[in-house]
Amino acid sequence: PTHWSGLRAEDRWTEANSGGTPLKGTAEAFSEWAKNPQWVVDLVAPSANFFVSLGQEDGRILPGTKYPFEENIHPVCLGIYKLTGNEKRLVKFDGNRKVVISAIKEYREVSVRAQLEKGRYVIVPSTKDKGLVGKYYLSVYFDLSLIHI
Repeated sequence: PTHWSGLRAEDRWTEANSGGTPLKGTAEAFSEWAKNPQWVVDLVAPSANFFVSLGQEDGRILPGTKYPFEENIHPVCLGIYKLTGNEKRLVKFDGNRKVVISAIKEYREVSVRAQLEKGRYVIVPSTKDKGLVGKYYLSVYFDLSLIHI
């Protein structure tokens, strides 16, 4: 595409909103996952290419941290899920709603790409395990102007 727009946000996982991933496959894990931050995207254009990046603080610039920066760099993943009707968030993990999800990685940054059709979606950044805390940065880029989002 010749034109990309983007939005960036800074937020934190706290004890209250760090729900982890649904890896255990239990009803409890699916419900806990829904505590993760959920960023709603309303796409009003017929379709768009999206690139979403989840970054964590760079441990190299924080005083007193040592490689591999385990205090600051958590195993994380990032997913985009389809919402229906007037939903504003998912109340539990539902694999049938998944559009795309990254692998769980203990990297400073993970990302996903997706071609989305008109509709409402939610972007969910999560730590692998519930209760992990720390700052994160969410960057969302799309091949449309902002008026279509």
